[in-house]
Amino acid sequence: MQRHTARRQSGSDGRLSFEMEGGVYTALNVPRAADTFPLGIDNRGTIVGGWINAAGTLQGFLMTSAGHFINVNHPGPQMTEIDGINERGDSCGIYSPSSNGPFKAFIALAQ
Repeated sequence: MQRHTARRQSGSDGRLSFEMEGGVYTALNVPRAADTFPLGIDNRGTIVGGWINAAGTLQGFLMTSAGHFINVNHPGPQMTEIDGINERGDSCGIYSPSSNGPFKAFIALAQ
């Protein structure tokens, strides 16, 4: 596996971005998503994050290293976002019953 170095930068709009040095950028878009937010990656290349559907609802996703997307939502709430994943496949994130909150944290343990 080829490793690349990323440098964290802050843009003029306050958003954070990453600049890859010595690598290639690849577009990452959940199919049928209005917007996609990758937020975490493990050493195997599994990527987690959130995406906005056509109704404007935030949903969680996991993308395998083979490029397969899996929709991940906490049961019941309107909004789910996966913020991180570790080497065991455990993930963490937030969920809420509405777009106005309250937001709660969750940890999902891989089995």
